[in-house]
Amino acid sequence: MQTHTDTKGFDPAHVDTINDPLTAPHRKHLQDRGLSDQTIAAARLFSVSPAEAGDTLGRTIGCPGIALPYQDPFNKTVSLTRVRPDTPPTIKGKPAKYLSPRGAGNAVYYPPECESWINDPSVVIGITEGEFKTLWAYQAGVNLVGLSGVTCWRGKDSQTGKSGPITDLDLIPWQDRLVSICFDSDTATNPNVLAARDGLAKELYSRGARVVFSINLPELKGAKCGLDDYLDAYDVEAFRALDVEELSSPYPRVRLWTGTELQSATIERPAPIVPGWGMRESAADRDGRTWEEYASSPDCVRPVSG
Repeated sequence: MQTHTDTKGFDPAHVDTINDPLTAPHRKHLQDRGLSDQTIAAARLFSVSPAEAGDTLGRTIGCPGIALPYQDPFNKTVSLTRVRPDTPPTIKGKPAKYLSPRGAGNAVYYPPECESWINDPSVVIGITEGEFKTLWAYQAGVNLVGLSGVTCWRGKDSQTGKSGPITDLDLIPWQDRLVSICFDSDTATNPNVLAARDGLAKELYSRGARVVFSINLPELKGAKCGLDDYLDAYDVEAFRALDVEELSSPYPRVRLWTGTELQSATIERPAPIVPGWGMRESAADRDGRTWEEYASSPDCVRPVSG
């Protein structure tokens, strides 16, 4: 097997020139997770040696791993490559199953062949957590994009250092779109995951999404369940039949009218809560009186102060 060193600017076309970009153990691991060879090839997954993993990540991890390129959905350039190490290092007391290059920001993981439905606001789009879950959905024919973590729709601006929504979200037209969020089954019991989900929904509503739903996965045999676990245990039809929860929007739903529509529209003015409030009187109503004179007359109903 031929290997290579990857960088953030790695050209994914190089994978196509390699006889087999994956070691036999890595290919078996991916197949055991339920990914087909066609999905593996379409996602351009490849193996990295310990040295190559260190070069990619900017840190020494001492083991080989599987590299996951983040490809632009339109021009296929790679903005980020994350690594799944064979032996996860312990970082902040927890095993780090997936690693990003040192100093790299967050990004959206776009599945292969998504450019047509990404650009079509009439297509319902889903958001999940994790690259392999995104590939499971792609393989099952479900239109989802992925985040590297439930809070990774946000990140720090490299210039200002301020935290905010990542720029990758700008690649997707959200206006008037139906969106579903499918995080793991612990969403209902983990307040941090729940807050991340609701924060993402609010951000999508601010971008014009029509309705944001939550697909609430059930536990499997008393254990936490992710999208890949559910699709592996059941099938895509069972997934599509799951109950969804409509997440409320903090913004009022408004309709934008064109000038032509307003000219031809017949809109009845609702009755005022208090007669005279919110009404605009003409000069004829005032019999030539000034606003001050009219306001002080018994003809004008107005609130009583004090």
